[in-house]
Amino acid sequence: MTGLSIKNRYGFESSRFAVSGLKVRSYKSLIDQVLLLGFNTIRLPFSSQMLVTKLPLTGSINYDLNPDLRGLSPLQCMDQVVKYCGAVGLRVILDRHSSLA
Repeated sequence: MTGLSIKNRYGFESSRFAVSGLKVRSYKSLIDQVLLLGFNTIRLPFSSQMLVTKLPLTGSINYDLNPDLRGLSPLQCMDQVVKYCGAVGLRVILDRHSSLA
């Protein structure tokens, strides 16, 4: 039986409504680094407010580095992150952290 080795990626629960660090890196490189560091699970806290917000906070995502997130809602961005995690074998824990960002 393999235990959980968890890395937290905050941001969806904040007023940015996006994973922290996407101003300077792609979400794929962030996830790849989590794996390289030996983690097998990522925790994504989010707020209920994120679920109904139309776009991430301006400036929270560098779309040149993350072109597939352009025009997506925060929930759709989270879907892309979760999908990539699954593709590389990383487990995901979604944590409804708060109602408001």
